Amino acid sequence: MKLVTSLILGLFIISMEANCCSIRVKKLVSLSIPVTYALKKLELLNDPALKFVSTPFGLASWKTSAESINGGIFLSNQYLEKFEGASVFFDQSRDLRRFLKRGPELNIFEVKSRGLDPFSMSDKILQQLSSVLVKCDKKINGLKQWLKLSLKKIKNHQKTDEKLIFFLGKVKKSSRLPNMIMNRDGFVLALINNLGIESYPSELSYLSPSQKILGKLSKSGKVTYVGLVGHNDKKGKLFEKGSLNKQTSFINFYAPKALVPGITQVEFLLSMLDVLFKG
Repeated sequence: MKLVTSLILGLFIISMEANCCSIRVKKLVSLSIPVTYALKKLELLNDPALKFVSTPFGLASWKTSAESINGGIFLSNQYLEKFEGASVFFDQSRDLRRFLKRGPELNIFEVKSRGLDPFSMSDKILQQLSSVLVKCDKKINGLKQWLKLSLKKIKNHQKTDEKLIFFLGKVKKSSRLPNMIMNRDGFVLALINNLGIESYPSELSYLSPSQKILGKLSKSGKVTYVGLVGHNDKKGKLFEKGSLNKQTSFINFYAPKALVPGITQVEFLLSMLDVLFKG
């Protein structure tokens, strides 16, 4: 109960001084959904200095005074001209970095997420954002406190003895498994490091599954395949459970937030703990 109260208090602190926290640069562009979501939590999406934000694919649309654009390497030179003199945040991409460096007087911030859990990622985003914000210390500290309490809740949660394998895509009884595993990255890395779960035996962040290795894992004990579906279910389901055989069960989460690094993945973790670990 105390932990829940503290989490609510942390979110309350974030909402304080809403009229003081602001963007200090004249023009800010966010081509990074994790950064835009952090701006949302800091209540800055309607700051007049925020000119462009990337479209929130899969997530609920956010209300903002900024123009929403399809970001990434498909930006046209027309937008590059509109960005002139701006501070631009973008997700790690060699091609996009090269494209933006062609722009006139841009101050670029590359947001790197590979190999980071959502807590480290969130701290990094807040640190980068602080350089373009003013009078936001209380809100940022409130958000950091919420992150700290969220991590504590995860560490204290009851875990499972089953091995958990996280697939990018839906796990189906009558179909082949998705061809990519999320392993030592994002929220999966947080579960491995902080809750001690057993997952796919590899140090790689993402990899294709080996049927031989999956077979060995099933023979050594019970395994749960977790499917991460990057869109909402048409019938409104948040998750579905099933069984492939006596040793292997599955859970599919319809959760776009699971695939977006940073604060969104922390929110996903908090919502899925009891489902995944039967706590």
